[in-house]
Amino acid sequence: ADITYGTNNEFGFDYLRDNMKYDLADCVQRGHQFSIVDEVDSILIDEARTPLIISGPAEQHTPTYYKELKPVVERLVNKQIALVGQLVREAKELLEGNEQDQALAAEKLILAKRGAPKFKPLMELLENPSVKQVVSQVERRVTGEIERELVQPLYFTVNEKSHLVDLNSSGRLQLAPAMLDELAKADLAWHMQQIEDDPNLSPEERRKEQREVQDNYDSFSILDVDDQIRKLEARPDLDPEEKNRLISRIPKLAEQRWAKNEAIRQLLKAYVLYDKDDEYVVMDNQVIIVDEFTGRLMPGRRWSDGLHEAVEAKEGVKIERQTQTLATITFQNYFRMYKKLAGMTGTAETEAAEFEKIYNLEVDVMPTNKPLRRVENPDVVYRTEREKLNAVGEEIQQCNQRGQPVLVGTTSIEKSERLSAMLKKTGIKHVVLNAKQHAREAEIVAQAGRKGSVTIATNMAGRGTDILLGGNPEAMARDALRKQSIAPETATIEQWREATARFLPMVQAEHDEVVALGGLHIIGTERHEARRIDNQLRGRAGRQGDPGSSRFYLSLEDDLLRIFAGERISGIMKRLGMEEGVPIESRLISRRIEAAQKAVEGQNFEARKHLLEYDDVMNKQRVAIYGLRRQVLENPDQKEYILGVADEVVEELVRTHCAKDIHPDEWDLQGLRNDLLSQFGLDLRAEGIDPARYRHEDLIDTLIERLHKKYEEKETLFTPE
Repeated sequence: ADITYGTNNEFGFDYLRDNMKYDLADCVQRGHQFSIVDEVDSILIDEARTPLIISGPAEQHTPTYYKELKPVVERLVNKQIALVGQLVREAKELLEGNEQDQALAAEKLILAKRGAPKFKPLMELLENPSVKQVVSQVERRVTGEIERELVQPLYFTVNEKSHLVDLNSSGRLQLAPAMLDELAKADLAWHMQQIEDDPNLSPEERRKEQREVQDNYDSFSILDVDDQIRKLEARPDLDPEEKNRLISRIPKLAEQRWAKNEAIRQLLKAYVLYDKDDEYVVMDNQVIIVDEFTGRLMPGRRWSDGLHEAVEAKEGVKIERQTQTLATITFQNYFRMYKKLAGMTGTAETEAAEFEKIYNLEVDVMPTNKPLRRVENPDVVYRTEREKLNAVGEEIQQCNQRGQPVLVGTTSIEKSERLSAMLKKTGIKHVVLNAKQHAREAEIVAQAGRKGSVTIATNMAGRGTDILLGGNPEAMARDALRKQSIAPETATIEQWREATARFLPMVQAEHDEVVALGGLHIIGTERHEARRIDNQLRGRAGRQGDPGSSRFYLSLEDDLLRIFAGERISGIMKRLGMEEGVPIESRLISRRIEAAQKAVEGQNFEARKHLLEYDDVMNKQRVAIYGLRRQVLENPDQKEYILGVADEVVEELVRTHCAKDIHPDEWDLQGLRNDLLSQFGLDLRAEGIDPARYRHEDLIDTLIERLHKKYEEKETLFTPE
């Protein structure tokens, strides 16, 4: 066919699979001429950081230690929570005091923020604009060395912006017993013995120094193999047999210590930065990633660098066997292979710079088919999430009472279920569309425009779908056919027409009622990091000239505001005199939020750009290797090419061992003999060639001639008649 329809994933995986085939007849993809990508921002931007990977079982299974280290990491996380709780309680008391006390309270709150930024009592305290202002003033001074000193009491520090967790010295000491291996134990014992044998120390001093060594012994450092061997060889207290045994174990112990360090790092991230029913769900005893942009499940996808195994250990499900990457490519590099690339989406304008810089694509904005009638109300901001959700519940109730359909967008499964529980208490009928109900997505979205319907959806489920006001007659017909035990896929045209015609008058009447009520009302419960995702949610209403409206409900506890815009918005709140339960509705705040989103988008763009820069290096290698592979598949007779490569290798070996500018007496003839034997099976002595008797150029010509002769001899043995 001239046109091939498919999903981005399948096209990418087809390309990788084709380049693993051993027969050209098994390849399915043609050249990369022209590609038109639907929802282009989702594929080329949102998914740009997730590479396509074909994995296979690892040849060697390296122990990962996740299960073994889970209890100690869990205890450390709980200790940190207890420490942060104590800091918050102390800060509360100090905030009642004078200016000096308040500055000390601010330091304690900064410390608590670095230790557990999502700790509920801390977030509640920081909702107070005056507290937030004191903290912000002190925070500006806490940088560099001052910050490093300040965070020392913590076991680990959390950086939500860069998504990192760093272990502090006190945390390392807490975990040290779990890291002690036989080499560390032998090394520690030797240190203790050195102190014991020191005649200049009193018994009390001896005990004190031994305690200090034991308490501060660093069993975390990755072993420097050569340095450790030198240290062991210099140890007079070890007998030769034990010394040799430990030396032989050093490479293996270094690998184990590295693996344990990595497991601890990933377990900390799993416990502190990854929440169940937010970043992932647990289904059928498996950890399944939730797409942060669409809210859909991503079965088969796994986080890299051991993070997925760490989350599996945290949740107590089966830790899957490690895999190795057999082939990989990013969407960025896959789609850049096409000679011509184009795409369409309703939300590309905010990413115009990225499309131009990465893909050399211009963004043209097309006018809407019919005038836009959607009313976009300004954001309202509350102090707490509780106040915000109460207000959302009231808004839904008001819309529901007058029959106006409502679509509520949430950022996670957990938040959609919390809102659903609230609506159940008030008796409002509703449907929830999140990763757990993804199978019913088309059905739920199709009926989201019916009179009195309330739909709660995570992020942009149903993206690109027109929600028809009054309902979708085709979806109703499909249900009716199923009730008659007729599969919609096998129904005749006549059966379809009859079923659809039955619902058309009802849908038209309901459509007119919903239009009179103001169309579909969109409620956003949180701003996303990318403005495009917010625009996608708004874009569910007011399609094809229909009326509609939208409003975002926010709180100071929302991740975007808390991490990226808290200080500035808190200052505005204080000036506007914010009270509990009373929202602030201000275009100034909306502009601040948009500025925060632009900053995050810029940060994410830089991350994608750096990923592309790194992947470009691998891409050049991939293109070269796949090109050679294709060449072999297309033309099995590669004699000329193989001999050409062999000639280059021979020239390089002669240049290395028998350089033209040094005397033949100084040539490394043995090195040349060894390399020719190992790489080509060419035994110079058996061939009667003495390199010392040749000039540089003559030696190259002689070796190439003999190599070609050897190839032809083998060719006669293996080539069929």
